[in-house]
Amino acid sequence: MSNTDLTDKEQEIINLNFRFRYLDRARIQRIFKHKYPGKINKWLKNLEDQQYLIRIQNNNSRDNSIPHIFQLDKKGVKFMKNKIGFSNQYIKILLKAEKLSYLKINHDLKAVDFAIFLQEYAQQFGHTLEYFTEVDLAGTQYKTIRPRPDGYFKYKTQKGELNCFVEIDLESETRTTFQRKVNDYIDYYQSDKWKNQFQEFPVIVTVCLTFKRKEDLVLDTEETLKKNRYPFIIFKFSTFDEIQKEKINSQIWKFSFGENQRYRLI
Repeated sequence: MSNTDLTDKEQEIINLNFRFRYLDRARIQRIFKHKYPGKINKWLKNLEDQQYLIRIQNNNSRDNSIPHIFQLDKKGVKFMKNKIGFSNQYIKILLKAEKLSYLKINHDLKAVDFAIFLQEYAQQFGHTLEYFTEVDLAGTQYKTIRPRPDGYFKYKTQKGELNCFVEIDLESETRTTFQRKVNDYIDYYQSDKWKNQFQEFPVIVTVCLTFKRKEDLVLDTEETLKKNRYPFIIFKFSTFDEIQKEKINSQIWKFSFGENQRYRLI
């Protein structure tokens, strides 16, 4: 099958798998806002049969409703290379599937979930969203950002624009490691290198797996900011459960030094 034989939706699925690395049928269906799962499955099977995608059995996933996950296969990588070209070594590393980490897969799937929640909210209220995945960032002017976030987005309404770095925390790192990440953001802020891309330093949005982890990271972040003389960086924290139950822009976000108050994201 040549590239010209692929439907527009099949090409879009390849592009989405390139950007997000790992996707399943349910998430693709939500992104497309498609009513019929059977149609999505047909496209996925065709792409898998033609070696554009490869299916991964995620045995370590706690969610039995998503047993099969897809990533780019060799022809999918070639398709994207011919389409956009990529010489960045980091993108090449991202596309390697030699040593699959189910922890990394689940982390990336949660990053997809956050992007979908944000996309659905923006579409509901007619707002403008530009979302950059980890792979997107590696191939743009934002590739110099350090530390490298899990995502970045620009969110525009009639009232203004919000820029945010995204951190997905599944408790796979120690609290000390997260504190080092906070220090890295402080170093980036104090270097002034960010001024080449942004008018204001982006808010750092961290989405956690549990309420306790969120509270711990808020305390750790406050401690680190205090040690560095309170640089003007805003950190916001919430959990996937809160976003799922109360919607992404409800008053579910906790700020560093926000005491017990909860705020909106946007």
